[in-house]
Formats: sequence, C-alpha cells, structure tokens
Amino acid sequence: MSSSSSSSQKSRIRVDNLCCGREATLIKRLLEPVEGVESVKVNVIGRAAVVEFREPAESAALVRILNASHLGASIAEMGESSASSDASEEKRERRAQAVAALTSLALVAGLGLGFWHEEFLYVVAGAGAARLGVRAVRVARDVNTLMLLALCGAVYLREMFEAATLVVALRIADAVEEEALRRARRALRGATARTIESMVSKVNGERVPASTLVVGDEVLVRAGDRIPTDGVATRGKATVDESSLTGESVPVEKRKEASVVGGTVVVNGFLGIRVSKLAATSTAAELGRAVDEAQASTSPTQDAVAKFATWFTPVIAVAAFGVFLAGGSLRMALGVLVAACPCALLVAAPAPNVAAMGAAASRGIVVKSATALEAMAKVSVVALDKTGTLTQGRCRVVRRRDVASDARDALVLAASVETKSTHPLAAAVVNLAVGCVDAYVTEAADVLSDDIKDFEMHEGEGVAATVDDRRVRVGTAGFCGAPEDMEGQLFVAVDDELKLVLWIDDPIREEARPFIQRLAARGRTATMITGDQRAAAEAVVRELDAANLTLRAAMKPRDKLDWVRAAQRKDPDRETATLLGRRRREGRRIVLMLGDGINDGPALAAADVGVAMGAGGSALAVDAADVVILDDNLHKLADALDLAARARSIVLQNLAIALILKSAALLSLLFAPHLWLVVAADLLALLLVLLNGLRPLASLPDHTILSDKQEDDDLLLLETPSSRDTATLLELV
Repeated sequence: MSSSSSSSQKSRIRVDNLCCGREATLIKRLLEPVEGVESVKVNVIGRAAVVEFREPAESAALVRILNASHLGASIAEMGESSASSDASEEKRERRAQAVAALTSLALVAGLGLGFWHEEFLYVVAGAGAARLGVRAVRVARDVNTLMLLALCGAVYLREMFEAATLVVALRIADAVEEEALRRARRALRGATARTIESMVSKVNGERVPASTLVVGDEVLVRAGDRIPTDGVATRGKATVDESSLTGESVPVEKRKEASVVGGTVVVNGFLGIRVSKLAATSTAAELGRAVDEAQASTSPTQDAVAKFATWFTPVIAVAAFGVFLAGGSLRMALGVLVAACPCALLVAAPAPNVAAMGAAASRGIVVKSATALEAMAKVSVVALDKTGTLTQGRCRVVRRRDVASDARDALVLAASVETKSTHPLAAAVVNLAVGCVDAYVTEAADVLSDDIKDFEMHEGEGVAATVDDRRVRVGTAGFCGAPEDMEGQLFVAVDDELKLVLWIDDPIREEARPFIQRLAARGRTATMITGDQRAAAEAVVRELDAANLTLRAAMKPRDKLDWVRAAQRKDPDRETATLLGRRRREGRRIVLMLGDGINDGPALAAADVGVAMGAGGSALAVDAADVVILDDNLHKLADALDLAARARSIVLQNLAIALILKSAALLSLLFAPHLWLVVAADLLALLLVLLNGLRPLASLPDHTILSDKQEDDDLLLLETPSSRDTATLLELV
C-alpha cells in the first residue's frame, strides 16, 4: 500500500477518472494543501498519483478527499504488478470501452433522427449539457465549463443541429482520447512489467503465496517458473531469463551459490533458492516503485506548459467575450471558447517522457525522474570513473615487489584488513593471500586474522586498521609513507614501515571503447576522473585508444566533486541554435557523472545527471544517482542519452503540433464558424500528440555482450517485452 521510512511515507493512488492534465491539476490542488503532504506527482497516462506525506496525513484520508470530487481513487501497491491486478485493469477498461461506444452510438443515432424530428436534437443537447455540467462541477476554470457555455450559446441561438453536433463531436473525441490512452497504458505495462507469480513451491512440496515468504525460506523453481523474490541458489542448475529486469535477451546460467533476482524466469533446469528478501522489497519490486515514481514526476518543460495551460483557458474565454463585444458574431465567439481546450498541450510533454522512461526500464535503465531525463538530453560533458566503470572491477595482482623480508606476513595482515572493504582492489589482495595467485601463500587462508580493530576508510587514499596489535595501512604511496614517485599501484605498510608493493590489473570492459566513440560522435566531451595514480590511469587511456578521452588522475572524492562543479561553469565558447535559428551562448554546461563506488557519491549527487552502475555499484552510489544501469553495460548509458534526446525532440514537436493546429482551428472560424470543426481539429491535435509521444516505446538497440560460452548457435534467445507490446500502438495509426 505504501512504502515508508522513519520520517515519511509514499503511497500510490490509482485514479480511475484521471483523463488528462485537467484532472492532474485538480489532484494537486486538492492534496497539496493537506497538512503533512510533502509532494504530489501525477502520472496521467498511468492514471496514478504518487503522494509523499508525513503524519497526520494518511493514505485513506487522501483517497477520501479525491473521491469527494468523484475521481474514482483507490490505494494501489507501488511498483507491484500481478496477473489479478492486470486482469482487473483490463476488465475496467473493457467496461469503459463498452460504455463509451454505446453512448457515442446513441448520440449519433439521436443526431441522425434529428433530421426528421427536432425533438431528438434537444435530447442530445440536453444529455450533453448534463454530462458537461457534472464534469464542470469538479473543477473551476475548466474546459468543460467553456464547452457547456458554448453548448448553451448554440441552444440560445436555436442552432440545435450545431448544438447536437457539438455534443456528438465532444463524446467521440473523449472516447477516442480514452482509447488512445488505454493503448498507451497497455504498451507501458508490457514494457515495464515486473509480474510476480502468486503461488510458489517450498522445498517440502507446500504451495504458498509468494507474499508469505520470509527471509530464510527455501523454494523450488522449475523450467517456466518465475522466481518469486531475491535469493541465493542452494541446489540445481538452470538458465535464467533476466530480460524483465535488465532487458538482455540472453539467458544467464545459475548454479549453487549464485544470486538470483525476483521476477526473472527459469528457462530450463531447476533451482532451489534460499530467500534473501521479502517479495515486497525485492529488486523487481524496488524497480517497479522507482519506475512508478519516475513516470509520475514532471520535467521543467512540463511544469512550464502546465502553468501556461492553467491561464490559457481563462485568457481564451476573455478573448471570446472580446470578439463578441467587438461586433463579431456570437457563433464565432462560441467557436473561440471551444478552441480553448488545452488537452493536446498538457499531454505534449508527459507522453514522450513517460514512454521514454518505460522504454528505458524495459532495457534495465532506471531513470528516476522526468527532470533527469530532460537534463540527459542536454548533456555536453561526461565524467567517468575508472574502476568498475570503464574497467570490469575484477582486479587481480599481476606483479609484486617485496620491500622487506617479512613481506609474506605483511600480505596476510593486509588481506585481513581488506576483508572489511568492498573495493575491487580489496578482493585482489585477499585472492592473492588465499593462494589464488601465488603458491607461497597457499596456507594463508587459514591464518587470516579476525582480530581487526579501529578500521578506517580514507576515501581516495586507502584503508587502515589494527591487526593483532600492529597498525596496517593499504593504499596509495603517500598514504603508506612511500615516496610519491615510487612505482607501484598498491602499497602495504605495517607500523609505518613499507613492506610490499603490488601491481593490479583490471580488464577493460569490452564495450568501453565503442561507448566513448559514441559519445564523441554526438559531440560530448568525455573525461576519466579516477583516484588511481597517473601511471595506472594513463595505461587504461592508452588501451582504450580514445583520442577524445581526457584524464584526471589521483583524485580524492572532494577533488571529483570540485571538478564536476568546475565543469558546470559557463562555457563562453559554446553556442547553440534556438528554435528561431538564432545563436545564443550556453549559460552553463550540463555534466553527467558515471560511477559505481562510495567515493563517487558526492560527485554523483552534484552532477546534473548522476548515473550509477547498479549491478556492481555501492548502495551509496546507487542512491545518489539519478539513473541506474542495472546490468553494467556501458552501451545502455549511450542508449539512455539517445532516448532522452529523442524524447526532448518529440516534446518540442508535440508543442508545435498542438499550437499549429490550435491556431488553424481559430483561423478556420473566420471562414467556417462551425463548432464541430473546432472540436475535430482539437481531437486531431490530441491524437497526433499521443501517437508521436509514444514513439520512444520502440525497442532500443540490443548491445548484449556474449561470453565465449554463450556464442553457440543453438543459444536460446528470448523476446523482450518492449518489442512485443509496442506493436499494439501501431493499431492506432
């Protein structure tokens, strides 16, 4: 029902009567003044509101407030989708379709009969007036009020056929709008589905609901089953389709001790799984919540359009009154009133933004807000961490130099300290100490000390602790008391005496070079900012062979933060073209920071767009980021940037479509002042905006990176949700 923290809660409220931006404005107007409510985000296409609140506000009270205005509100589960809820949604939508079709047919029939019996025209006009009146009562200064005034004006002029035609046109326009939004919702549900099966089998054969599983329970999943929640494989072997989470179509092999994620599907084989998270807190559920909240967020452009539309309607109403007073016909004034509907403008930005975030989520790219999506479209500088970002984060020691005779003991002490660290370099030291690299320490695993005290992490420098009453430091040369120009990557000092120098190898990601080339092709500057020493960092740059990649080495977290802030400053040499073809100077550069470590957190938070590599990244980095890439594929970031640019382009196209057709409708009144013609033009604008806005749902390119074992010709490939469900949109054309 809601997700909570110690200080606030978030609830997702389903709003059945949320049709367009008018109701979204009403929802905010009703809920924002409530004591305890901190924010209200409305997803028009998804028919939902995400409300963040504190006591004394509560979900049930918020729902009652909305239902007092006949909005059909109910509490929904954030991020959770199930077969039953989807079926219930489809049932409601089919019922609404049937009602819309029957009422439209009845009105059309009444209009037809009106050719012979004028009484039918009065019935149609009366039915339309009643419907508009009920809807207008809910919102002051709403377009329904203007339509009702136009209808009453037509009746006053005794233009009953015109009045009835207006009612029929409005009803058909509403029905078509609702059908278009229904198709959009269905496509988005398919693109972001994270369905969890309701029943699962425990190891004792008992069938239980997935929601009743607790941490430590063991369940069995077989071929075709969906894994109910996050856990660890305890037995068996299987290939698992993770496309619902990461978007990658290649199944992943899972064995004993492998981590598995809820919502993914076992393609073949079977697994015994020990539950590590409740279904409500699983990775899939958290992803669903993030997508829900993101799609309900608004971008600066969307906020500006909504503010414009708020005043558009009353201004047009005043203009219509002015037309009448200036000697124009009442019919023309009524036409101006009908043209005041801002629906197409209000959908111009939300449709492409929601579609883009849905398409991104289907490929394992979680964009946390519409503001982040819009900022991504303007990124000119990309800052990249090295370890775990451009490299695989699978470090291994490739060379060692003993500085003292007791270097072997120092290595064991260093490994003991590194067991407390999550940095990839720590794993390399521990692996060396337990014998994975060098035979002379094969017994070390049995002698790693548990007597570790006063552990300290010095961001960007290293770690230190007291082990067996000896002070141990592992890190940079300066941190360990070695000369700054001394060769080596990782140094070990015991009791302030240098003992050991290590060289570490961290393989470059296969997609790193083409990723940087894609950035260059789109005119973006790339800079690698790393805490590693310059020699090690330069080796990575040479291996990448990227002329457009600049380097900043030996940077502490504060240095990275300062660099990001400096990069955001004004660029007097950079100019961009405006919509009118003129040139203007950029006020500031938009910086994107990509990282995965704890020391990347401050820079991620300061950047205009922070991107975390979610699969291997630290919790701090993922929480601080605006965008999370779930499967650590760098191409996904380039895809996200392209998708954001496309969404922004579509927003501008939609605004142009809405304004041009609205202007055309107003001009048409000079030659043919028919109310139904204005309604038809407004409907056309709305449909074009919706169809154009949903284009981001088209599948993103596949950049799956195959291992040698996965390149077999008989490898099973699975279709991703977005490629299937986008096809339903084509039926609208």
